[in-house]
Amino acid sequence: MFAHILIVSTYLFFLVYTPFYISQHGTQLTPITSMINGKIISMPVIDGNRMTFHFKLPYKETLMVHYEIQTDIEQKELRKLYYGDRCSLSGTLERPSVNRNFYGFDYRTYLEHSSNIHWIYKTNNLSTRECTRGNGLLVSLYHFRQNSIALINEEFPRELTGMMNTLIFGDRSGIDESLQEQYQSLGLIHLLAVSGLHVGTILGLFYFLMIRIGIVKETALWVLILIIPFIILLTGGAASDIRAGLMAAVICLVVLFRIKITTFSQLCMILLGLTSVFSFPFLLLLL
Repeated sequence: MFAHILIVSTYLFFLVYTPFYISQHGTQLTPITSMINGKIISMPVIDGNRMTFHFKLPYKETLMVHYEIQTDIEQKELRKLYYGDRCSLSGTLERPSVNRNFYGFDYRTYLEHSSNIHWIYKTNNLSTRECTRGNGLLVSLYHFRQNSIALINEEFPRELTGMMNTLIFGDRSGIDESLQEQYQSLGLIHLLAVSGLHVGTILGLFYFLMIRIGIVKETALWVLILIIPFIILLTGGAASDIRAGLMAAVICLVVLFRIKITTFSQLCMILLGLTSVFSFPFLLLLL
């Protein structure tokens, strides 16, 4: 009974809190804003001659930064930018595009609901000289992820690197967009994401290794719960990664506390994902 009350209460809390949260996180910027300072909060992605990343301002508002790379030398230099770097930029603000066709994809609404981003910032002075290196455990993990992706790109054949980075680190930037569209049209885009199978395999190897060296089962399960957040971060923190990590944590807790999951509890968990088509739980169910 307690489990039922907890699940229903959690659902009602997010049902009421989500609209309030969205209403409290509007934009404080105006189109005339040109100079900004802040921190890179996503792995910079280079697609052809364009670099993009999420950029958080001191008062917590987040922008999507776009920069057009001019030369190959500049591209090589910009690959030294990392998550957590603090930069000073100049440029112009633009509103994200809206859907122009009936039932078309609304990029503006997607950015606002998924990342609370209201503006695209097109900068004209992106340089490593204008940035300082960040620090901390989270920054170090993202540095390790970014360096590992770069190492794979350098050491393995080009035709393999895109798929390797996708399945190991959840990074699709090395896969051609046309190929991604083909996977999506066939309903197979989930194959290009870190799924429960990948997370389960990694955790299973850790678990049996710990059991093999003499660690008791309960301790091994607690260790798995502790390393799940690190696995989520290293695989990019996408919705599919978080879903897989949460499900693995739930399984560990169910085994630890010998919890019986009833049909009613499972239905309540499903309802958590039906609040909004742009909500976090709904994305977890789709991806």
